[in-house]
Amino acid sequence: GLAGGLNPYAYVDGDPINLIDPSGLTSAKPQPVRQTSYVNSPLAVQPGKQMLTSMMANYEARQQQDRQVALDRWQNAADYWIQREQETGSPLYAVPGIIASAFANPNTIDRLTMVLSIRGSAPTKQLLPGEGNVATYRVLKAAGTKGDNITPHHIPSANHMAQHGVKHADGISINMEQPSPGSGGRHRQTATYGTNSDVIMPPRDALASGVRDAKRIYTQDGLYGSYIRKKLQELIEQNKSAFPKIFGKN
Repeated sequence: GLAGGLNPYAYVDGDPINLIDPSGLTSAKPQPVRQTSYVNSPLAVQPGKQMLTSMMANYEARQQQDRQVALDRWQNAADYWIQREQETGSPLYAVPGIIASAFANPNTIDRLTMVLSIRGSAPTKQLLPGEGNVATYRVLKAAGTKGDNITPHHIPSANHMAQHGVKHADGISINMEQPSPGSGGRHRQTATYGTNSDVIMPPRDALASGVRDAKRIYTQDGLYGSYIRKKLQELIEQNKSAFPKIFGKN
């Protein structure tokens, strides 16, 4: 009742909003309630980390997939322009082919080298004397000298042509850099060096693949220009002339 006086809030000194009297003996200020957020609790942290890790992994995988799709599209474009240049013999198709080849290469330095070569900047590497000459392997080998650091490169490969009864010495080749003694060089970078990568291809496809591969290598070194383009076209014509039954259209 009102035995304690007329003020019903005397137990909290007349301030029921800010004071409490939990013991019934004296007023006191309430202690702040400590709230625990689920987000910061151990129950939430571990699943959150797992979810974030999974999201990042999915994002990186998608980025890699998109990047590969873009590279494939550039390579398809490069193949198209190279084919058009070979079919027509027109150098006008060389520029879009070079640009597409640059962006099909994931190596940024290679792209920069490509752009500089298009603009006519001085290349960091040079063609060796006799490099780019086209003839049969026998003729090129006989014309070479010890220490010239070049060697004939079969296009298509000697292994491919052997399937069609063409002897190693009779295969059409192009001189490419190969330090001897030593390592490296443009010849050792070719896709068919020490492999049978073009053996299962049809002859015309093997020829186009070998030309495209040589173009890639000279482009990376900033050396693909009118001279090498002319020599690769000459290589195509010599193959067709020497082996019409192999490279003729069916």
